[in-house]
Amino acid sequence: GGYLVYTKYTCIEQFGMNKDTVMLTASDAGWMNGHTYALYGPLLMGAKTVLIERPMSLINEDLFKKVLLSERVSILYLPVTLIRLMRSIDEKINIKSKFLKTLGSMGEPLSKHIGSWFSKKFSFKSLQVVNAYYQTENSAILASPKFSDSLKRVPFGTVGKQVNNILGMFLEKIASKKSEIKIKNPWPGCMIGVINGKKQFDQYWDKKFNFRLFDYASLDKNKNFIIHGRLDDVINIRGHRIGSAEVESVLLKDKNIHEVCAIGVTDELEGDLIIVFVAAKHQDLHHIIKKIITENFGTFAIPKKIFYIPEMPKTRSGKILRRLLRDILLNPESNKYGDLSTILNSEIVNEIQYVVRDHE
Repeated sequence: GGYLVYTKYTCIEQFGMNKDTVMLTASDAGWMNGHTYALYGPLLMGAKTVLIERPMSLINEDLFKKVLLSERVSILYLPVTLIRLMRSIDEKINIKSKFLKTLGSMGEPLSKHIGSWFSKKFSFKSLQVVNAYYQTENSAILASPKFSDSLKRVPFGTVGKQVNNILGMFLEKIASKKSEIKIKNPWPGCMIGVINGKKQFDQYWDKKFNFRLFDYASLDKNKNFIIHGRLDDVINIRGHRIGSAEVESVLLKDKNIHEVCAIGVTDELEGDLIIVFVAAKHQDLHHIIKKIITENFGTFAIPKKIFYIPEMPKTRSGKILRRLLRDILLNPESNKYGDLSTILNSEIVNEIQYVVRDHE
């Protein structure tokens, strides 16, 4: 009951959904985005929903155009990884729809450059992008720009403000200039248990019973949240703490780069080293990558290794599997990387192994 209440509330408040809405969601129905915003949300509103379970199929312009225009889609909700890929082939995509009223993105932080492109590409006017910040355990959006927010007050690169003040979302300092984002008050969509998993369930709350999201974040001048990545994706180089998402965001400014994933590996001398996986038009971008990193962070953050791969391993919701890339990097000869059943493109694992071994 709490899940349904919270789902309907966020559909109205964040997306501007009503009974006349046609919502296109590109996500597996088995993932939370598929649950909440492709199925239960539109059904609760009496709206029409279009579900694309293989997001990358929308790279086919004819299919994308047919669905978008023939169904008169008014809310377009896509994985950030798909949006990035579309931007990389920008000149080949020529679709605009007068029916679009709201844009949304899921799975990954939306950088300023990607958000700006998405805002203008498919609509005849610039639209805000509802970059949904939440996790499976939260059931529906915790924070995001609202469909009606001005682009000036809630710029791309942020996830706006919390859905409702009842959440009491706040930042708790954990290191110099770094803070963890937490929730003070339980909300209707909050998970109430884990079957046969009390130990796992208890890990989500700190000693003051604040709900932990395991992300670090900051606030901009208008008090919008900026998500910098997972706590375990912080790379510590000679005392400098950099989030993987920060490195990825600056590299994606280059249009030659389709996708990028930055991970840290332990080094006895320097603490951590940055390793970058890149899916790009060309495989001779070392100079450009080093230049971008130096200008934004300094020479200390130049990647130790750069691997060029065809594409990133992803879930059906578009989330890049960073832990899998780290496992392959550390043990490229292995034939066991845990459960890979959630990977959309499992065949890519062997190709990444080959690239890592060849680099060695």
